[in-house]
Amino acid sequence: MAILRDYQIEAVEAIKRDFAAGFKRLLVVMATGSGKTITFLGLIDQLKPKRCLIIAHRRELIYQPIEKARQFYPALAEDMGVVMADEDDTAARIVVATVQTVCRPHRAERMGEFDLVIVDEAHHVTASTYKTILARYPNALVIGWTATPVRTDQDGLSRVFEKCSYRLPISECVLRGILVPFNALGVGVPITLAGLAQTEDGWEADGLGRVMSSANVLELVFDNWKKYAGDKRTIVFAASVEQAHETAIYFQRQGVKAAWVSGETPKRERDSMLAAYQRGEIQVVCNCQVLTEGFDAPSTGAILMAAPTKSDLVYVQRLGRGLRQAPGKSECVVLDFAPLDERSIILAADVLGQPRQVLKAQKKAESSGILVGLRMDRHGCASIDPGDLVIRVLDLLRHDSLAWSVIDGYATAALSADWTAVIILPETERMSKAERTGQTDHPLYARIASFRLWRVDGSAECVGAFNSFEYAKGKADELALEVGGASALTKRKAKWRREPPTLKQREFLQRLRVEVPRTKGQAAQMITHTLAVRKVIQAERFLQETTP
Repeated sequence: MAILRDYQIEAVEAIKRDFAAGFKRLLVVMATGSGKTITFLGLIDQLKPKRCLIIAHRRELIYQPIEKARQFYPALAEDMGVVMADEDDTAARIVVATVQTVCRPHRAERMGEFDLVIVDEAHHVTASTYKTILARYPNALVIGWTATPVRTDQDGLSRVFEKCSYRLPISECVLRGILVPFNALGVGVPITLAGLAQTEDGWEADGLGRVMSSANVLELVFDNWKKYAGDKRTIVFAASVEQAHETAIYFQRQGVKAAWVSGETPKRERDSMLAAYQRGEIQVVCNCQVLTEGFDAPSTGAILMAAPTKSDLVYVQRLGRGLRQAPGKSECVVLDFAPLDERSIILAADVLGQPRQVLKAQKKAESSGILVGLRMDRHGCASIDPGDLVIRVLDLLRHDSLAWSVIDGYATAALSADWTAVIILPETERMSKAERTGQTDHPLYARIASFRLWRVDGSAECVGAFNSFEYAKGKADELALEVGGASALTKRKAKWRREPPTLKQREFLQRLRVEVPRTKGQAAQMITHTLAVRKVIQAERFLQETTP
């Protein structure tokens, strides 16, 4: 029997508490590499359901639970069966099945009833296929597991799940030593994406692939890989099949053992190639939409993001491929290749080579609450010397769906039409004064040095104090799930945000004595921000006056 780690036990206990409290549909967010499969097998082992259904959307994810069960939970493995294509073990106590198969009425009828349903990669759950499946089991307990709780189309998971029982983001996994630290270098690429057809999460794949596989880009990708990760086993994410092929060929011509794989690669050939990569016989594997989910290669020491994306979900999934622990592995290098003229991908700010410019950009970013650290280690984030590189400051750990405004030390986001989250950033001036006078041991110092999260509706309620902006935002995400924050109001990519401000918005902002911004979304955020911050300031003042 497997011995769960402390954080896996925390997750299992949180789920059991929420089930006991009456919740029936729960979400668990655990970063890639933290062992979600082992965790939900441990949960099944403890709950001992009469029958359990585990569903996933890809073939590669179907056999993972069975393989892990054979290794760690042999008694469970004896009760497990697969329902997919020609495999039809519908009578098994624990059925592992693809979404596509379970959607077929005749297969679903033969499988019968389940009292526990596990949804792997649950960020897909708002699709109609999943809804059809879950509707068949209205009395079952449902648990969704994902590393990335935000869908590319921003369709909120709160439409399916009642509560997020447990959350373990990448940042906390690195701090707790669950995942390896990473160094992220963003390299400016001298190309333009103007004219390419756009999609929800980026650009049309073939067009983006052609741009990113031009000769000068391939040379830049290879040269930076050679300089910063040339001794590491590497996964390259490409936008198109052709780009994956061209990138692998370029690496081969430079004497590197490289290969490429796509969804079009025959299964036997793909399995053989990836096995060779796992053994170290291939150093670099280039892929198009194959290795984002369901592929574990702990020895991977470098990730090359050669396919710019606007999707936090896609980016975090790719990043997770390189963060697993492995013998002799101390870190993962992430090289992000970004067009110099593009401002809509997940980059927080530009930092250009000169130290004075670096410091100026960092100061500006920090005042806006942006994570400017490029090196994420077990002590937190810290910036790295860009040297002669063109560095892009990456908000790598951001995967929240809320639209945040950060002004004068306060970060705000609408959780719903009635609720607002407010984060008070650390009060640096008061902290400096306390440090000069030797009062850092005073309880007040710990408070003003933290990120205080407030929930505001008719009144203001302090939710808690956190040691990082990321943790505070993570808790705000959970609040959004609890209060139904999947509405269009909270979505930071909603189309209405780009429209001009309304007359009512203009008049209201003028009464608040706030400058009218250029878009409806910015105006809405300014109104929300101003009103919520005023309530929090009053509540904080009252708290300080009444606290001994």
